[in-house]
Amino acid sequence: TSPRSTPSASYTGPKPSSVSAPSLAAWRTSPGTPVRSFVPSFSPNGQHLATGAGDKTVMVWDLDTNTARYVGRGHTSWVLNVSWSPDATMLASCGMDNTVRVWRVPGLTSVSNANTDTAPDTAPAPAPDALESAPKTRGRCQTLTSVVLKRHRKYVSCLSWEPFHVSGECRRLVSGGKDAIAHVWDAVTGRCLFSLSGHTGVITDVRWGGDGTIYTASQDRSVKLWNAADGTLITTLKGHAHWVNSLCLTTDAAMRSGPFDHNGSRAAAQEEARDAARKRYETAKGASERFVTCSDDHTMYIWDWVKSKNRHVARLVGHKQPVNHVVVSPDGRYIASASFDHSVKLWDARTGKFVANFFGHVSAVYRVCFSADSRLLLSASKDSTCKVWDISARKLTADLPGHSDEVFTVDWSPMGRRAASGGRDRVVKIWSQ
Repeated sequence: TSPRSTPSASYTGPKPSSVSAPSLAAWRTSPGTPVRSFVPSFSPNGQHLATGAGDKTVMVWDLDTNTARYVGRGHTSWVLNVSWSPDATMLASCGMDNTVRVWRVPGLTSVSNANTDTAPDTAPAPAPDALESAPKTRGRCQTLTSVVLKRHRKYVSCLSWEPFHVSGECRRLVSGGKDAIAHVWDAVTGRCLFSLSGHTGVITDVRWGGDGTIYTASQDRSVKLWNAADGTLITTLKGHAHWVNSLCLTTDAAMRSGPFDHNGSRAAAQEEARDAARKRYETAKGASERFVTCSDDHTMYIWDWVKSKNRHVARLVGHKQPVNHVVVSPDGRYIASASFDHSVKLWDARTGKFVANFFGHVSAVYRVCFSADSRLLLSASKDSTCKVWDISARKLTADLPGHSDEVFTVDWSPMGRRAASGGRDRVVKIWSQ
């Protein structure tokens, strides 16, 4: 491996944690197993990190002690994605075994009752093919059990929860994958509420919007909008000439944190917490909820369904190879894109105008994510490095060493103090400010 530069003394962004990286690195898959990566995801309150991996497990890590607190076993093949409910009480995972599993994390506020760790007696019974029971303890690491959601016929790769401000219960989520059908679930009972069928290719991404709309992106080159109340199709948006790889909403960051403020605290009263989440959403939304898509056709589109209906607001051109991932900054000002052309690009989120190029990776860039304050951008690449970019200075701030193979995923805590990366080397690294 070629030498890598280290963060400068003046750098205030993420630096490798001398404690957390080794403790997480101890959880690896067995040598020789063809594992794609660890998939990291921070909880909305910033207290825990969840990981899914090719060893078929889901782990929940305590970021205060840098130790594993919970392990979930039940998937029979690779775990491709993990997603926290906006109230940080449940964790959904999906994978190559065609299932979605919902794990209740004990010791946190319940979805249905703020004074108990289990659903109230009046909650509907789980579906016949679902399983839910109390966690078991193995030493200091508790073993979680899950509600199993079965309906997909092929692998499941994307998940999205109903926003907290919509109902406050956080018990509905949508999943999508290779079978080209998205399903909306009751996460407590394990029942499929309705299915969203119409795509003719793999569903590559899903989002549950804050205004009652579900968005699905597909390899059939289209994006579909659905009514979240009953699953009826609202419209189909076309424009891309190849697969749509990713989509993001301008309100993603606000909806991810849900009722939690920048310190990870929330109001005790449910209605007060909902009001706080709604205010954050409305502030991020502005006049309308926009979204951005990226494609193998080397382009991105900005869409505004309320104002422009079936026409895009802007077409973003500049990448020379497929655009793999796109994300909007928490302050709503910028769009960042990751491409196989080895570059990261920055765009104006309102106009779609090109802002800056970030060059430094020597191979494909897989993912990008913004810091909570929108000052920094973290990228993950096939070249085995993560890089931190300063948005205002428009330059590379730090090259983060440590991974020995491709880095597939990165995530930045909503609280802003930590970032995580996972890759083919079967290691998750935490980088702390």
